[in-house]
Amino acid sequence: MNINELLACGKCSAKMLVDRVFLTHDHLELYCIRCGKRDMYHNPQKFGAKIRWIMEVEKRRARIAGNPL
Repeated sequence: MNINELLACGKCSAKMLVDRVFLTHDHLELYCIRCGKRDMYHNPQKFGAKIRWIMEVEKRRARIAGNPL
């Protein structure tokens, strides 16, 4: 499974992006770039490997950018 399959919208199959405005250490929101569908995950560590992987990538990006997450 590649990255595009992991981040595909369940409604229209377009790409889902992380909404960094609402990103915190215990909340993750994804939105579809085409249809606007939102997936919200409170306490992402309780969800599957896909969500945990996305959260780890975002934590790594925040550390590199110098933002606390």
